[in-house]
Formats: sequence, C-alpha cells, structure tokens
Amino acid sequence: ARMAEVVSAHRVADTEVQEYIRVNAGRHLSVDDVVAFLRVSKRTAYLRFAQFAEKSILDTINDARIGHVKRKLLTSRQTIESVSAAAGFRSVNHLKALFKKRVGMTMRAWRRQNARGG
Repeated sequence: ARMAEVVSAHRVADTEVQEYIRVNAGRHLSVDDVVAFLRVSKRTAYLRFAQFAEKSILDTINDARIGHVKRKLLTSRQTIESVSAAAGFRSVNHLKALFKKRVGMTMRAWRRQNARGG
C-alpha cells in the first residue's frame, strides 16, 4: 500500500489524473470516481491533491467543467441548458452560480465578449 500511495502522489501531480478529469468531467464525474482512478483511500486522495495539485479534487473537476463550458460557448450555438448538461452539471442554476463566481460574469456575457474577440 505504501508504494501505491507514492505512485498516486505522482499521478496527482502528473498530467495523468488531470487528463482523466478533463476527459471525464462531462460525464457526471465525482470525487469518488477520481479516488477510484487513483486507487487509494479517499483521505489519501484528498491529502495528495492538497499537497500536489494545490486545490481540492472537486475544484479540479469544476475547473475542467468550466473549461468545457467555455469551449462549448465559443464553438457552438447550444443553449446554456444544453451546454450545462454536456459539461456534466446536474443543475443549470448551479453552473450559472459557479461560472459567475469563477469567471466574474454570466455565461451569456462571457460568450458575447469572447465571440467578438474580447
């Protein structure tokens, strides 16, 4: 188990788990899914993320989801509701609040501003 913990620490810091989260964030990815991917206890996973990723597992998942949302807002004409579902959010209102908190503006305003080149 000790060796697995050492390996998982490197996987958290490494791009492997970041890529796993990025690829799977739109599939209702949960903290438990990331823990299972790392093959360690939940406590160990939380500690490793705090130490090596410098943010929580959930924050990492939400960052990936927000990135997905931004790409969809720029590259499609999908509604915010469709974009929300495609990014793995169970609630449009949760996404709207999280997006505004993280990005500093609404999705609609962000889409308008960035569609025009900023």
